[in-house]
Amino acid sequence: MRERASIVVLHDTVNIDFPGVAAVWREIQRSGAYDCREFTAQYPGIGPYMGLGVALRRGRTPHAR
Repeated sequence: MRERASIVVLHDTVNIDFPGVAAVWREIQRSGAYDCREFTAQYPGIGPYMGLGVALRRGRTPHAR
């Protein structure tokens, strides 16, 4: 999927109950193929849970349909 996707969005990127999601997100970030943004603000006293990761493929603009 990563070889073809222009946009990749993952949820639970910092969730301690799902470490595999964080591992995939780090792999996408380290690949250098995407411009990545993270949204990881947490509610006070909870977490770390949640987290969104958005990755846009470099040099490839998605077309609106």
